[in-house]
Amino acid sequence: RDRSVSRGLGDVYKRQGMAALAQPIARLFYGEGQSTPIVARSLALLGIASLASSLCGPFSSMLQAVGKAGWNVRLLVAAMALKLAANWFLCAIPEVNIQGAALGTLASYLFLASAQLGCLRRATGVRLSWLGSFLRPLACALLCGMGARLAYGALGPLLPSGRWGDGAALLAAVAFGAGLYLAALLLLRGIRKSDLQSLPKGQKIAKTLEKQGWI
Repeated sequence: RDRSVSRGLGDVYKRQGMAALAQPIARLFYGEGQSTPIVARSLALLGIASLASSLCGPFSSMLQAVGKAGWNVRLLVAAMALKLAANWFLCAIPEVNIQGAALGTLASYLFLASAQLGCLRRATGVRLSWLGSFLRPLACALLCGMGARLAYGALGPLLPSGRWGDGAALLAAVAFGAGLYLAALLLLRGIRKSDLQSLPKGQKIAKTLEKQGWI
């Protein structure tokens, strides 16, 4: 169970990169228009929402495994209703506008993940390990986002201005963030030997990392 949750959170680094680099991503695609800051804020909110959405899949699978698949349906309907209500009210506020859709997505995923966790604990009485399941992959994802943001800020002034320069800085920042995420996983022992079994040459990789004391 803990590994299912941590694997779900393990994919968050991609979305946290989107949240950390929301402004340059929006500027790359939309230029310096008036809508760019609004798009950037929406992207950042969706990146944060991914923290909750990445947990919904593992929680849903665990509820089905304990014979509570019906709870998933009811909770999903409630989350959809919350999303629609949030869109309806927030998007009608001029100061919020289209950002209301991103806020509605964030609210619905937070509700769904927390409700699924509560139902899972009620059905099984099992308590998940906060360190292994949540804090370790979350810390790695946050390091990835901060590293990508700092890398972009450092490379931006060194490259030519314009879309080509911005695109190159963005790609380099994403690569740096991914490398930092992997390094953080190894240093914090966020990878287990069993996680590598399904990879090509996973046994060889696992043995090498085990010799170095990283798993």
